Amino acid sequence: MVTDSTIVTKKKVSEKSLRRLLPKLRDRLTATLLIKSIDSNVIKPIVKAKVNKIAETFVDSLDLFAITASALEELILKSNRENLNILIQADRTFYQESTKAVNESDDWIKPESIEEIKEIISIFQDYQNVVLGILSQNRQLTAEMITEINSEEWIRALYGTLLSLFCIFRMVNTRNYHDQRKLEVLIQLGKKYAETLDSYSDTLDILTNPEERELLKKAEAL
Repeated sequence: MVTDSTIVTKKKVSEKSLRRLLPKLRDRLTATLLIKSIDSNVIKPIVKAKVNKIAETFVDSLDLFAITASALEELILKSNRENLNILIQADRTFYQESTKAVNESDDWIKPESIEEIKEIISIFQDYQNVVLGILSQNRQLTAEMITEINSEEWIRALYGTLLSLFCIFRMVNTRNYHDQRKLEVLIQLGKKYAETLDSYSDTLDILTNPEERELLKKAEAL
């Protein structure tokens, strides 16, 4: 989304792009404040931290990031629920451009690190595709279904993966932040959260699919 690009590149979001996603002025003002909060209170402290403090700063910032990012996501989803194709295309473009930027950073990023970043991106995109599929088909994730999964682990895996990508992309897009040692720490954090998130993609797909749930109940009854 345009908001993702703004967060990771520190470019000022264009009024035209934001208006397309958020027609109401109040929503655009709220989104701008949320973006600034993520940048100032979450991303910058992490990428500016010393190498041995990055992991600690990351974990300490995760709750604030989850609260702020989820509010931003809900704001955008509320205004685009009837036209999810806009969000799907925007996300696809964002991750294509980010992957290209990572590939073009081979002058300071190790080849194996580039592949690890691309794997994190792939897992997160798979998760997004599952969630957007659920939304587009009007499938519901009920409170009863949520009790069947470790919701706290799921949420931390989701926002931990997203935050690691945002920090990685900010480092890639900002020459002053180019630091292989710091990047390695963020990659390892991203891999940890992404591995957990990957397991929830299939779980959410099954839980919200009536046919799959019925098959699962029959299998458990055997």
